[in-house]
Amino acid sequence: NYTYFLNSTVIGNTTIGELLLEPQICTNWSTQRGFEVYPNLVYDPTFTLQTGVECTPECTPSEDAPQTVCLSGVTNNLHGFVEGTWNKTGAVGPVFGMPEYSTFVEAENITLYMWNYAEVTPVFPEWIITDTSMAESIALRENGSYFGVYGLCQSMTNSPADCQAGWNLWFTYGWFHDPYMMVEEGECPFVNDTETSVDWPEYVCIDDTFRPNLPPSYYYGAWIQTTHHPLMDEWGLTTNYPVYFKPANPLIDWDIILLHNDYYGTWEFWEALGFSAYCPLNYGESFADCVQWVGWNGAWYEDFVIDDENCTEANLITFAPTPAPTEACTALQAFVNVVTVAANLSVVAAHTPESAQALFPPYSYELPQTELVLLNAAVDDACDATQISTNISGKVVLLFEDVGSCSDHYKVLVAEQNGAAAALLARISGSPDVQPIVDDNEVNTSIPVRAISFAQAQIYANAIIVQGSRVY
Repeated sequence: NYTYFLNSTVIGNTTIGELLLEPQICTNWSTQRGFEVYPNLVYDPTFTLQTGVECTPECTPSEDAPQTVCLSGVTNNLHGFVEGTWNKTGAVGPVFGMPEYSTFVEAENITLYMWNYAEVTPVFPEWIITDTSMAESIALRENGSYFGVYGLCQSMTNSPADCQAGWNLWFTYGWFHDPYMMVEEGECPFVNDTETSVDWPEYVCIDDTFRPNLPPSYYYGAWIQTTHHPLMDEWGLTTNYPVYFKPANPLIDWDIILLHNDYYGTWEFWEALGFSAYCPLNYGESFADCVQWVGWNGAWYEDFVIDDENCTEANLITFAPTPAPTEACTALQAFVNVVTVAANLSVVAAHTPESAQALFPPYSYELPQTELVLLNAAVDDACDATQISTNISGKVVLLFEDVGSCSDHYKVLVAEQNGAAAALLARISGSPDVQPIVDDNEVNTSIPVRAISFAQAQIYANAIIVQGSRVY
């Protein structure tokens, strides 16, 4: 029913009792282009609507469908496996007699089928791509069951090669239209595309455009080319392409890699928690040719600006040591700077807590930003160098004045003997002041040590143990 009424509407001082609106009056229609993940209505000059007349079909089923068809041009690399030559199976539909096609995908070890869904439900005339044959699908529907569909093209034609409505592929949360995907009569020509013609740079840079649910600095900076990264072993990833990785840094606490997943033919970002983004639309061999990136939650990211020509080592963001000063700070001049990186990477805190020097050597020192660790009270004895199980080598260890039966200076010795780079000593619980650490005149140590308040030490311990953060 295309008739709508606007009843008893008051416009200004005029009351319109009944205003008849007829859709054929409208001449400028906007339609959705296929099934898109985020549909947009665009002006469609081909769409017309008439009333009082019957439609005359412009397309009619072909009398003879080809024996083979070639499916090609898929820009969504996740569905690239549907490309290739499809052959008639000999089966035809029980309602309209339209043929069924199939192809075997060796990489997936699966047989795919292409047939018209009108043979199951006439109200949905569309060619579909599925891993279920027409006969199996009909049986499933009769039993009230369902089957999966990879792609579809809305058409009542006798051959998928005659479908002109455009192909749509299922992606994450819905359908999207692939304007380059096509089905043509005949076999696909052989194309040898195993060799890449891309001159892969040593470094590539990514801009700091905001990504949904991620900090702006997540992908930002330079990425280094390599042939392999440990994350590939962790997630079972292989590739014949170069791999790029962004090393851990003060803002992002773990490595991230960018690689070509040869199994799906997709450029993807991976890290310790899994994949974070990939490229479903890529018009070339390189990640720089990607048209749009999509996050792990299906959200479309703004286009990455990838510079693969002017990027150098100088663009790397790393834990690079601070250049040594011409003269080391004295213990009286020195201070502690602390950076806390939250587990979800979205919160970064930096501050300088009140601290006091130790009254024993060294009396001057300089230390670059180094990870802070705690001893495990269940297995570590701060007063016995042979009873330290926690790896504190090369790190700053957080010690507590009221934990252990030895002197504070002896605890520093135990830490140094286990490779600690420096130590922070939390003063006695409840003490309001941060006092210097006294020398017990029994041992000699050479690593920097400073005292901080117990309350401040609790904040760091809570961030590491409870929140899962890293403190530097």
